[in-house]
Amino acid sequence: MKEMLSRAAAYCASAERCRQDVMEKLLKWDCPEDDATEIIDFLYRENYLSDERYCRAFANDKLNFQGWGKKKIQAMLQLKHLPRNIISATLQDIDEQHYRQRLSDILKAKKKTTPDMQKLIRFALSRGFDYEDIKSVLLDSHSFHTSSSIDAPMFGDGVE
Repeated sequence: MKEMLSRAAAYCASAERCRQDVMEKLLKWDCPEDDATEIIDFLYRENYLSDERYCRAFANDKLNFQGWGKKKIQAMLQLKHLPRNIISATLQDIDEQHYRQRLSDILKAKKKTTPDMQKLIRFALSRGFDYEDIKSVLLDSHSFHTSSSIDAPMFGDGVE
């Protein structure tokens, strides 16, 4: 068990991990489940594992490097069986101005290859951004207003 604990500590020290990630790794290393639970409890006590730290790092990485919105981040964190209150707190702590700027940057980049507003909206929705945030960013940003998008309604009836 000492070797497994050492391996698990090194695994956690290399990057933020959650309970599920460590449990899967320990079981893959053929560690008995009772020992794995004991090792994970030790890792939490010694601060190798922290749900709060993991959620913050995950949300930051997914927003900044993969361009995910809050809804997709939330869904992925829930799949990892993290406490809902920690997930909620993490999402609330995301800087709103940075979040909107990131969404705007993603939409501007996508607009170069997809000028159709409805496709642009669907793209942002698929990334986990909220419809109201998408609508707000599109309406606020002058770079999205072209003569064709002003003449045609950007947001169809009944979409809200």
